Amino acid sequence: RDGTYGMIQLILVSHGQLGLALIEASQLLYGQAQGLYSLSLSPDQSTSTFQKNLQSIIQRTGSQTLIMTDLEGGTPCNQSLLGTMNQPDVLVLSGMNLPMLLEALNCRHEYALPELARHLLDVGKTNILNSTLRFQEKLKDEGELDDFMN
Repeated sequence: RDGTYGMIQLILVSHGQLGLALIEASQLLYGQAQGLYSLSLSPDQSTSTFQKNLQSIIQRTGSQTLIMTDLEGGTPCNQSLLGTMNQPDVLVLSGMNLPMLLEALNCRHEYALPELARHLLDVGKTNILNSTLRFQEKLKDEGELDDFMN
């Protein structure tokens, strides 16, 4: 992680507006970001139109692109896989969440594409927590709520 990699482009691909909503949420925490795109599948959209829109975005991103999808086996993920199977500089992850996106924005210039994908999988998994249990344990151990008041 020496920071010598170019900035990896990110495309959030989802059912409905989930990808766009994640971008909007990330802007509250991270600010505006370059090289960040969203593609939404609407109920009335054909897979051919969706694929055409995806290819249009990929053409704009150039090389070193990470596609983050909402659901393994869903149409957005499947179409992303089909549309990029001959593009070795594009990888597809499924199960995107806000911690993964924020981490990608923070460190996408520090990793090569395959390493970034592995790192984000770890980040996504480790940020799925039972917050009620953690809250109760912290309250029991420390007896104060200061950390939770903002």
